[in-house]
Amino acid sequence: MRKKKPDIYERQKSRRQDAYSRAETLKKRFPQLSRLKIDMSFEDYEEEKDSPSPKQEEYGPDSKAFFELKCPYRECIDDGFKLSAAVSEMVTKNETEASGTIVCQGWQDRERVNQY
Repeated sequence: MRKKKPDIYERQKSRRQDAYSRAETLKKRFPQLSRLKIDMSFEDYEEEKDSPSPKQEEYGPDSKAFFELKCPYRECIDDGFKLSAAVSEMVTKNETEASGTIVCQGWQDRERVNQY
């Protein structure tokens, strides 16, 4: 009997879970922080549909210092926003607030993978 090939969404979920499980706590990675809050708003660059609702993530000392946030579009492949570098830079510069723009590098669905 042939083994079922892993679904692209299953592989994506598994990779994210593995990375999360290996992440250090916030207090270990950034001992100078007692908490961290990330506020995100989203825009659909194609403007074909309503933009997703804003998202907020809060981290306490014992939270995992895992700053890969999923794309709000459920079917996005290789999705998300990798914010580790931005958080590290902010902490290094001793900033209490930062803002910027980041674009999800994922694809909308299976049919569009590697099409752009």
